[in-house]
Amino acid sequence: YFKVILSPESKSVPLKELARKFMKNLQMQTGYSFSWKAVIHLNTDNPHAHILINGRDRRTRKLIERISPRIIRNAHLSAEQICTSLVGQVTDKELEIRKKKHILPIDGLNSMR
Repeated sequence: YFKVILSPESKSVPLKELARKFMKNLQMQTGYSFSWKAVIHLNTDNPHAHILINGRDRRTRKLIERISPRIIRNAHLSAEQICTSLVGQVTDKELEIRKKKHILPIDGLNSMR
């Protein structure tokens, strides 16, 4: 199996919808039909989703031995884009706060909330 943790900065991101869209995007990128389950944690200071992905293609039953690093990078960017589509762009004020706290997306984009 594979596991993914989605932990958006903004608490207003609907995690259930984020998980579904993230997995749909990952399936399109890989060509696999995943069986997966997500658990949403809302009882912490940092709401997040754990996603457990079965290691076999649901259609072909072929074992998925690895997912390429390129697809993992693209999945990270797609999560940022999904968050932006769900809650909107980061404001200049929020960006200034992040700079003071040294919290910036890895790629330097301002799309993640």
